Amino acid sequence: MAICHLCLRNLLTGERYRLFASRNAAAERPVCRLCEEAAQEAGWVRLDRPTQVERGPSPIWHARKVA
Repeated sequence: MAICHLCLRNLLTGERYRLFASRNAAAERPVCRLCEEAAQEAGWVRLDRPTQVERGPSPIWHARKVA
């Protein structure tokens, strides 16, 4: 599960986000599409990678039997 590093919101399954790096941290940080402008204004650098997609916990869905 990915979390936007600026607004701290859990990204929904299928939601697109980009990876940014802040000036004082070498780690890449996920930022949702809504917060991209705020990240750039704060001086964060967008990493040159394609847009990421949140995949969710598991691609397999389990059905529960109902008696």
